[in-house]
Amino acid sequence: VRRVERRSIAGEILAYAQSTNGQWPSGANTANPTGGAAPIVLTDGDVPLSSMDVTERISAEQPLNHDILNAYPNPFNASTTIVYNVTQAQHVTLRVFDLAGREVALLKNGFMPVGRYQRAFNGTDLPSGIYFARLSGEISTQIQKLVLLK
Repeated sequence: VRRVERRSIAGEILAYAQSTNGQWPSGANTANPTGGAAPIVLTDGDVPLSSMDVTERISAEQPLNHDILNAYPNPFNASTTIVYNVTQAQHVTLRVFDLAGREVALLKNGFMPVGRYQRAFNGTDLPSGIYFARLSGEISTQIQKLVLLK
């Protein structure tokens, strides 16, 4: 391993650290010349993650191709409704993730024409906590925080 990445819950790279030879300040060696699986332990000192500047320009001439309008109720007990717009016909995915980044629900995965839509998210089998609805299209991704209280 010569690059370690810190990612957001949506999967975007927030920061990273690199080692040219797999050697890290603590003495950990992540280069495995024999191949196969090998345990790796890195410390905070090994990974002083460098920040990346990410700039995305959005102008009035180029509107978002979709957006999450709301989730209601939020906080919710058993289920909530996620309302979103698709402003350009495209393939759309609507997924829900827990705080650890694990996908807990796939609510939509397919082509959608322009329009306003809603999907129910049922959290009956999930523990109380914070979840994130991620709406992804061909141009952009938006995230809505959901709070499940039981």
